[in-house]
Amino acid sequence: MIYDLVIVGGGAGGLFAGVMAGKKGLKTLIIERENKLGKKLSATGNGRCNIANTNFCFNCDLPYYNNNKFVESMFKSLGLNNVEDFLQLLKSEFGILTYADSEGRVYPICNYAPNIVSILSNLLNEYGVEVKLNTVVGDIDKDGDEFAIFADNMVRAKNVLLCCGGSATILAENLGHNRTNLKKGLVGIKTKQNFKWISGVRVDNAKISVALNNIKEAKDKNIEISNNVYSEIGEIIFKDDGISGICVMNISSILNRYNTFENLSLDLISNKSKQELKLEMLEFAKKFKNGIVNYLYSLFPYKLANYLFETYKTPDEIAKNIKRFKLDFIDFYSNNQVTIGGIETDELDITKSKNCENLYISGEMLNIDGLCGGYNLMFAILSALSSVKTILK
Repeated sequence: MIYDLVIVGGGAGGLFAGVMAGKKGLKTLIIERENKLGKKLSATGNGRCNIANTNFCFNCDLPYYNNNKFVESMFKSLGLNNVEDFLQLLKSEFGILTYADSEGRVYPICNYAPNIVSILSNLLNEYGVEVKLNTVVGDIDKDGDEFAIFADNMVRAKNVLLCCGGSATILAENLGHNRTNLKKGLVGIKTKQNFKWISGVRVDNAKISVALNNIKEAKDKNIEISNNVYSEIGEIIFKDDGISGICVMNISSILNRYNTFENLSLDLISNKSKQELKLEMLEFAKKFKNGIVNYLYSLFPYKLANYLFETYKTPDEIAKNIKRFKLDFIDFYSNNQVTIGGIETDELDITKSKNCENLYISGEMLNIDGLCGGYNLMFAILSALSSVKTILK
């Protein structure tokens, strides 16, 4: 048997692509190395499935992705003008109903990611898409007008779509493609500073900043780029030997995109100036015997307040370090959510290979990565669907 399309990877991109291909009558096979489809999709958004983000817009100045223009081309290839059109596509073609929270993060109304995998799996069955689980693709050869895909058995296909994650770029490289160096993105940061005393403490209104070179100025609700400094306000979680939290994960990607790891700092309370903090502490010190520490208790969790008081002592030093809490970068943690880098996008026409006829590459395999908040999952789906639409032309 010769398949019209073999999809390597049964994650989000593979599932959506498989449904579209099967619905349009393509004889399709999905090959997945895990024992079930959509394992990573089932866990995304803390199990709620953060599937998109309404903050992304065409001609964005903010680095929602390392290449906003390439992502825009995915929308346009599908005839979509914005994220709202994408959400309508999810509803009309896949029966997925969504809502957006106050930060623009989009979730299915059910708030349960495994349900999305079930919906897509049911559609795959309905449209006759075959699935091979627990199957690793060792190599792919181009044999004339067809592909030979070597897994537990060799299968043949007219078209191949690779959407199997950043670590699988070797499959595309063996078919004539080049990739950038692979780095970690959306991951916690290890620091020289030891935070065992405040490990587990969360600060919700902190700002993390890093100095960069030649980055375009921009601003939105939580992100600001000014004077070559990227800053983001959000949740910071202290660990024994570093920090985590959404804005920390975002800055980890910025660090690796721009290959800079110096001048990293926290502002622990972004809505007060150093002078305000100092004057308020002095006022509390005059009124109350334990005025300074009580003032800190009113602003921060107990352990962090004690840490600041015991470490920096005076109102001036405490205020200075609250506003510029220095971090010395050592490394990233191992549990990164995305891979930075991958197959070079200039080797593709949208997602169709220029180097190997009828090969398509999508999602995290490409040198495209986005910030935390649904951007990466949205791109994985868009790029996979764009591939199928090109095959159908």
